[in-house]
Amino acid sequence: MILLPREAVDRNAYHRVSIGGRSFLGVGAYGLEQLVSPGAQRESLIKEGARCGDFLHFHQSGECFHSTYNVGYMLGEGGFGKVFAATHKATGCLRAVKRLRKTLGRQELLKNELNALLGLDHPHIVKLLEYYDEDDYLYLVFELCEGLDLLETIRSSPRRRLQELEASVVLRHMLKALQCCHAQYRGHYDIKPENFMFKRETQGDIAHGNLKMVDLGLSSAFDTHRKHRVSGTTAYMAPEFWSGVYGPEGDVWSCGVVLFVMLTGTPLLDDISPATVKREIRVRQMLRERVLSAVTAYNISPVAADLLMQMLQHDRHARPTIKEALKHPFNTDGYELERKLPSVERDQAAEMLAKLPDTVRDVMQEPMLKRVARLIMVHVSEVSEAASLAFRMLDLHGYGELSISALEDNQKVFSDGRLPDDLDEIFEAMDLNRDGYISYRAFLAVTLSDDIRCDSNILGVTFRILDTDKDGFIGHTDLAKVFGHGPDSEVCSLTISEVSPDSKVSWQSFMQLLAPELIVANALLQHCMQLAEAKADKRTCF
Repeated sequence: MILLPREAVDRNAYHRVSIGGRSFLGVGAYGLEQLVSPGAQRESLIKEGARCGDFLHFHQSGECFHSTYNVGYMLGEGGFGKVFAATHKATGCLRAVKRLRKTLGRQELLKNELNALLGLDHPHIVKLLEYYDEDDYLYLVFELCEGLDLLETIRSSPRRRLQELEASVVLRHMLKALQCCHAQYRGHYDIKPENFMFKRETQGDIAHGNLKMVDLGLSSAFDTHRKHRVSGTTAYMAPEFWSGVYGPEGDVWSCGVVLFVMLTGTPLLDDISPATVKREIRVRQMLRERVLSAVTAYNISPVAADLLMQMLQHDRHARPTIKEALKHPFNTDGYELERKLPSVERDQAAEMLAKLPDTVRDVMQEPMLKRVARLIMVHVSEVSEAASLAFRMLDLHGYGELSISALEDNQKVFSDGRLPDDLDEIFEAMDLNRDGYISYRAFLAVTLSDDIRCDSNILGVTFRILDTDKDGFIGHTDLAKVFGHGPDSEVCSLTISEVSPDSKVSWQSFMQLLAPELIVANALLQHCMQLAEAKADKRTCF
């Protein structure tokens, strides 16, 4: 694989393309490279340093939201709009759709949420799939979380509070989601249990749940003194927020309050005025007494109490960072206990990781167009929970991306317990934008299941995404539009000519490329139907 020289990339720069009032979002980065003719400049189909939201501005069937989705029941309602369940008409995938009324006074908040979600690609953050910018409303289409939110989970627990192992798992997922936000210099500023939901129903097995951050409506870049103050939830707001100071330390405080609520089922400081909260000399002793009282009343362990006291330091500079909180024994010990619990999904994830080197080697041999299609199919389909867990098992630091050292530190997950000899080549094949990291979506693309790859509905949507001019063929100009190249891009031409001698790919050829077994299955089905019809005709003759 020929690698391009690195160039400076602004990881916080995002852009979008609007087509007919609709904006189409990227699905991640895919660092596929192709040599052009001798003497010419080397070019990549996926540009170096591209991140989620930077490219692959695609559209699915339909010209507006209601022509693409069937809207179902209302999931919830808040100050920023209503959330509905919706079904994609072509794929049948269930989604959550947030409908926001467009008003002048709220444009900045809407922009904040979109800019934040465009750049986030993490297993513990709900994925924004696309959005529709229409006359009166903005429709944000997210992956659907079918479980309860964290507050409902706490209230429905037998003791109306969580066990320490459960609280450790939940807190770790929250911290990892925030780790991703903070790595992009964004704070959340409205951390509370209602803003986190489980991907699936836990059925009381919270320790095996997958918690996701579902609302970034108040998030923004770090700013010690913002022009406009955040209107968060009083019970969870850090003391410095009341003075207009916003930074990552404030989210740590809020997570500490959530941890207290999980362990006790009660508020941290009830009926206390903001004027009192923001003054350390008045409130610090009150905090100590409240935590120590809870330790006795709810039999909280010393290690949990220690983390609580650290996260709930009134002095924001004395609080642990997200990384330090993740390394606290309350979280590390909880992770070791969780790993020992029996889990079908964990077994599936372990098997997936054991086969990962061979899987990547197979994908490396695929034509470029097929590899691109894998990434799109991940974006438009349902993510496998086993694949998500496999990625999380490698991503111990929680950033939502894997370095080569992360693979080296986890060599025991491979089939023979040692690093493969071609680890560098395997990593480069998965480091899709050549920034030194494997993104979450890139990992999912490589480990895409055969069930999704051979789903004719998912294939159809993927084909229509790449067929930008809607002429029934994928050509080099289609790829150029999708990936931001010029109309004469040689890498786009080579990508098509690699799989088609006539420089265009039809729907039938696309199916043959992506899922040849589906072609065979359809042929067998048609043959069986013809035999059945022939037998029926014979019976009719007699």
